[in-house]
Amino acid sequence: MLLRVLGDAVVDDAIRAALDSAPARRGAARFVAETIATRADQKRRRERLSGALEALREAARASGIAGSSRALEAALAPAPLSAPEGTRLLAAAQHGRLSRVCRDGDHVDALDGISITRFSAGAPEGEVLFELPGVHTPLFARDGRVYFQLNGRICEVSTPGGSLGATEPSLWSRITRSPLSYGVARSRWERARRRCAARMEAQQRTPIFLDIDEEEEAYVKLGAAGAPPPRAVATRALAWFAPEGNLIAWEGARAGSAKLEGRPIDLAAGDDGLCVLVEHALGEHAIVRLAGGAITTSARFHVEPRSIAHWSPAGEGAHLLLDAPLGDLLVDVQLGKEA
Repeated sequence: MLLRVLGDAVVDDAIRAALDSAPARRGAARFVAETIATRADQKRRRERLSGALEALREAARASGIAGSSRALEAALAPAPLSAPEGTRLLAAAQHGRLSRVCRDGDHVDALDGISITRFSAGAPEGEVLFELPGVHTPLFARDGRVYFQLNGRICEVSTPGGSLGATEPSLWSRITRSPLSYGVARSRWERARRRCAARMEAQQRTPIFLDIDEEEEAYVKLGAAGAPPPRAVATRALAWFAPEGNLIAWEGARAGSAKLEGRPIDLAAGDDGLCVLVEHALGEHAIVRLAGGAITTSARFHVEPRSIAHWSPAGEGAHLLLDAPLGDLLVDVQLGKEA
């Protein structure tokens, strides 16, 4: 809290001023090692304290405290950005957390902390389109524009530092694609889901159902022209699985079931089928797409155990949001056709 009140520049000035005595240098080295929490912190400290870094390193080495020098180096040294085996790196959060991830053509827009940021393959640090004033918002992206809610208005931005535009959906769009009409479809879907859950409970099973993708829901709630209902609702499928038997089953439209290799751990609705996240071994996963009761495409990849914070189908592949030191990583995997 005190750091936020004083501001980064004041704190960095105080660190530079504290280098006159050995105890102060040791304390400053420990403080720097303990307060770098994000890639933005790391970059800022390396730039603003560039003339003092060697003195801080020497103080850490001379402190006699086990691990002090190692902790400072780990905090200051930027680790190379890389994607896990079988994936491609799209984005590296600069402010700790990525949320509201939206794919738009060959790039990705997301909230990096509270900054609306555009990322693309080969430029995972991203470029900030707009800094939100301390609030989160639904977010979706189409045709190079990012739409979000600010002060009760639907706004759009397309270039870094560009001017904000306010958008109003057409009357026809408001009638045919309104949150009200979507709400009717969603309430029917949720009632059917509750009925299915009751049956599973009677059979002493614990179902895990499809969830609604937050970007698709934002698309509807912000009243965008032509916004389709989220895929999970549009499929009218109520997918669930029995982990002990590696069995996926779904009811509603085009009911069916499929047996999988590996343990299914989560479900999502893709553009043209049901997608399943499967665990084969600790850290070894796959995503498979099912259509007509058969696996049509799949991909295997390796990530750190329990590092997948979120995932969602995206075009011909899927996005994976991974927990990582200094901030989330967003990677994608491409699904290949089954032999």
